[in-house]
Amino acid sequence: MAQVFAALGEPSRLEIVRHLFTGEHRVTELTDHLGLAQSTVSKHLVVLRECGIVDVRTEGRSSMYCLPDPDATARVLDAASAWIEAGHEPRSRPPPSVADAGKHWRKLAVVLAITATVMVVEVIGAIISGSVALLADAAHMLTDVAGLSLALVAALLSRRPVSDQRTWGFRRAEVVAAAAQAAVLLAVGTYVLYEGISRLFNPEPVASGAMVIFGVIGLLGNAIGIAILTGSRGDNLNTRAAFLEVINDALGSVAVLVAAGFIYWSDFLRADAIASILIGVLIIPRTLRLLRDSIDVLLESTPRGLDLGDVRARMMDVDHVHAVHDLHATQVATGLPVLTAHVVVGEECFHDGHLKSMLDELQNAMESEFDVEHSTIQFECYQHAEHETGAHP
Repeated sequence: MAQVFAALGEPSRLEIVRHLFTGEHRVTELTDHLGLAQSTVSKHLVVLRECGIVDVRTEGRSSMYCLPDPDATARVLDAASAWIEAGHEPRSRPPPSVADAGKHWRKLAVVLAITATVMVVEVIGAIISGSVALLADAAHMLTDVAGLSLALVAALLSRRPVSDQRTWGFRRAEVVAAAAQAAVLLAVGTYVLYEGISRLFNPEPVASGAMVIFGVIGLLGNAIGIAILTGSRGDNLNTRAAFLEVINDALGSVAVLVAAGFIYWSDFLRADAIASILIGVLIIPRTLRLLRDSIDVLLESTPRGLDLGDVRARMMDVDHVHAVHDLHATQVATGLPVLTAHVVVGEECFHDGHLKSMLDELQNAMESEFDVEHSTIQFECYQHAEHETGAHP
C-alpha cells in the first residue's frame, strides 16, 4: 500500500486520478487538462496502472483510461492523504514543478516597484548633494531595475506549461535571467570602482545633510525588499540574484550614510569616494559567484557536489552490471539535476527478467544517494557497442 501512497504523492498523478472521476479519457484529453507533455502524462499513467489505480481499454485505435473501481479509489485517496498528513514522505519526491519555479513573481513585482521608486529618489538626491557615492548607489539601482525586470519576466515565463517542443517548459529562463543580471552587475561594479578611485584623488564638495536624507530613504526601501525576498532567496538562481541585488543596495545605502557622517563631522570629503569604492567591492565578488553558477548550468556542467566517479562506482556495484559509459549529468534549472547512462549487462539479463529490478535499484540509488530524481538508464549488451558512434566514457 505504501507504493500506492507514494505514487499518489506526485501532484500530477493525483490530478490525473481526480480527473478520471469524471469518466474515461484519452491521453490527449489528460494532456490538455494538465498542461503537460504527452510523454510525461504517459509515464504517469504507466505508474498508476502498475499500482492498479488506473485501468485502460481499447476503443478502436484509441486507449481509454478509467478508474476500475471509483468508490475504492476514493477510499484510497482518503487513506493516502491521511498517510501523507501523518508525516510520511512519498518514496519519490516530485521535482520542482513549473508552478514552483514561477511562484515568486508577485514578490519580484513588489520589489521591482520599490527599487524603481528608490532609484528615482536617489538620483534626485545625488544631483542635490553632489555625492558620487549616492550617484553610484542610484546607478546600481538602475541596473537592479533592469535585473529585477528580467527576473520578473523569467518567473512569469517559467509558469508556462511544458510542451513537446519545450519538454522542460521555460525552467531555464531563470538561469538565463540570472546570468544577464550578473553580467550587468559586473559592469556596474567596475564603473563604480573606477569613479570612486578618480574621486579619491580629486575630491569634490558634497552636501552631507542631503546624503543622510536620501541614504535613509534608500535603506528603508532596501529593508522592505529584503524582508519580502528573504523567505524565497534560496529557491532558485533567479530569486537568489534578485535578493543579492537588494542586499548590495542596502549595503550601498549604509556606506552612503557612514560617508555622510564622516563628511559632516570631520569634513573628510574623500569619505564619499571611499564609500563608492566599498560599494563596488561589495558588488563584484558575489556577482562573480552568481555568474559562475549560471554559466555552469548553461554549459551543462556536472552539478556541484555530484561526483560522477562515485556514481559510476555505485552503478558497477549492482549485480550483472559489467560496464557504464556515456555517463552524463547536467542541471536543467535550480534543484533539477538530470542524469543519463548506458549500462552494459550480460545477454541473459534481456531474457531472465533481471532488467526491471536492476532499473529500480539503479534509479533508487541515484535518488536516495545522489539526490538525482530524474535519471534515464539505457541497458545494452556488449555487442551493442558495435552499432554506436561517438560514444563517451
